Amino acid sequence: MPKEVRALLFSLLVVTLAACSLTRGGEQEATAPSDTPTSTPEAEEAEEPETRQADVESIEVLVLESFPVQVNVIASGTLPDACTTLNEPAPRLEGNTFVVNLTATRLPEEVCSQAVVPFDKVIQLDAEGLSAGTYTVSVNGVTGTFTLETDNVVGGEGEPTPTAVAPDADTGGIEGTVWHDLCSVSGGEGDEPLVPSDGCVALEQGVYQANGILEADEPGIAGIVVNLGEGACPADGLDSATTGDDGDYAFADLEPGTYCVSIDALDDNNSSILVPGEWTVPEAGAEGAVGAEVAVTAGDVASDVNFGWDYENLPEPGEEGATEGEATAEGDDCIDAAEFVADVTVQDNEVLPPGFVFTKTWRLANSGTCTWTSDYDLVFAGGDRMGAPQAQPLPRPVAPNQAINLSVQMVAPQINGTYRGDWQLRNADGELFGIPDEITFWVQIVVSAAVPEEGSTIAGLVWSDVCEVTDETPSAGCVDDGEGGFLANGTLDGGEPRIGGVNVALAEGACPATAVTSTTSTDEAGRYSFTGLEPGTYCVFINPEGGNNAGVLGDGTWTYPDVTEETVSLTVEVVANDTASDINFGWDVAAE
Repeated sequence: MPKEVRALLFSLLVVTLAACSLTRGGEQEATAPSDTPTSTPEAEEAEEPETRQADVESIEVLVLESFPVQVNVIASGTLPDACTTLNEPAPRLEGNTFVVNLTATRLPEEVCSQAVVPFDKVIQLDAEGLSAGTYTVSVNGVTGTFTLETDNVVGGEGEPTPTAVAPDADTGGIEGTVWHDLCSVSGGEGDEPLVPSDGCVALEQGVYQANGILEADEPGIAGIVVNLGEGACPADGLDSATTGDDGDYAFADLEPGTYCVSIDALDDNNSSILVPGEWTVPEAGAEGAVGAEVAVTAGDVASDVNFGWDYENLPEPGEEGATEGEATAEGDDCIDAAEFVADVTVQDNEVLPPGFVFTKTWRLANSGTCTWTSDYDLVFAGGDRMGAPQAQPLPRPVAPNQAINLSVQMVAPQINGTYRGDWQLRNADGELFGIPDEITFWVQIVVSAAVPEEGSTIAGLVWSDVCEVTDETPSAGCVDDGEGGFLANGTLDGGEPRIGGVNVALAEGACPATAVTSTTSTDEAGRYSFTGLEPGTYCVFINPEGGNNAGVLGDGTWTYPDVTEETVSLTVEVVANDTASDINFGWDVAAE
């Protein structure tokens, strides 16, 4: 090629490159040499997850009834879609402000509904060791406050928990204990005489009552609201305090004068802990409100303003749950039992959107004779866990006849349907217990998509329908099989286990099926689903001998939807962009 031609081509190349380096506005962009290759599909798949601050709309600061005081924050807001999940925050204390950076992460390659998903995130603050005062909480710039009336500091081993702040020269304080005044009586059957335990005093006609003396082995009662009023009793409305784990309470910074310290055993909070029973101090035999007048002087604390409570239903000496010779709710042979009080949040069959983050709270009472300590756990027992932890410790001790709110955070599943998770308590020895007769307590929700996914879904579960016969006596959940025996009732009852690993088949058209369209297997919660379906009629069926089912199910009988030992099926009508949920199957395992 002649030199003149090469020169011309070079000039044209320079002009072309220069033109390509101009922006649309005519300004030249600075470019730098780079060895970075152009984007490829493989590089896009390796894209890092996207993390950003969560959209927090409001916060609620909760100061729990315990000592040391526990502080939780419930942050409420929305996530842009169901594929975005909240990260665990790490609150930090800056001066008197807890700063919380709540973030959310989305994996770029995930595909899901773009519907906005609301959330309620429970965040625990480390409040132990804080001095008395007012503190601010800021979650992504949304703020709230809480106040500690006393220093949130626990005394050293063997020392009492601090109560009233030391008074100055001009003010005083009041402190005391609400305790369990112990007394029980055995005997009394036939000609057998009544035998009172230590700590009892005799009243008229062979009746005994606790002696009204705070003795070393008698426990305090936590969570009791104590009221303070100015002037002689009855008076209240000036202030209130809640007893800590050892039953102690305190009022500080009081002007010299006369005050009334009172407790109403029948108010909403105290009745769930105390009733049934009666006061022994300051007024023996009282069942409702009692009060004590206290003179406060400058520079001093009026201590030992105590209240004794004698529970009505205590185990008698020698019975299971009591130590020999004394009426104690503790002991090596005490009984663990719980009583369901209320669903505080999320009622049964409450409708929630897919992916909704919620906090389930049960109120339970300790109906046994053992104190539930911090070594006790709330434990998932079966069904749908919905993103909850397998177990978590109780937030505070719970003495017999006391109640507690137990909360766990969960996430509603993505597929429409009814979901139920069963829960129990576990003691320090690893033994499970729950509600007598019911065994478990539970959360049951109905998931309903606000915006339907593309395509339709069929979903359901396979469960073990339980019927046990002992000495010809059937358990709850059994029905007469018409042949002199018993069969499970075909109803998904509380506590019945799910069956994972069952092969479920789908066919187009009404049952009986002629050709299998697709198959799937149940997960550990017994759940299965077929997604992306066109509108139409389908047959869902399970062959107990097909695939791995013989090894998973064993010998037995279907109880739902039909009583049969052979293949069981359901015809399902599917409409566009909807979920046919609760297409369930019950299996009664044959007795060995």
